[in-house]
Amino acid sequence: MNRLPPYGFLRLSQIIGDRRRDIPPIIPVGKSNWWEGVRSGRYPPAKKLSPGVTVWNVSDIRHLVDELQEPTVAPYPSPLAGRWGGTSTNSSQKEPSGHLRK
Repeated sequence: MNRLPPYGFLRLSQIIGDRRRDIPPIIPVGKSNWWEGVRSGRYPPAKKLSPGVTVWNVSDIRHLVDELQEPTVAPYPSPLAGRWGGTSTNSSQKEPSGHLRK
């Protein structure tokens, strides 16, 4: 983490690395895995500076690295969490163990 600037933005190649340009990864995942994580809320949301420039806040990446080192901390909340009945559960809807809900 000492190679991160104190503030500002990072491009995707600076986060996941780029072997062709000899940039080591901060978070070693593939490009499609990174974007899936952004969509699901596991990774922080991107900011568009212009049509061809997408960046992430350094502070968000620092926070993510800290969370990845401490697995007990919850990931970034998805902006879609709880919408459309997808991720939230109501304890009153839970069925007793061994029973299937109709």
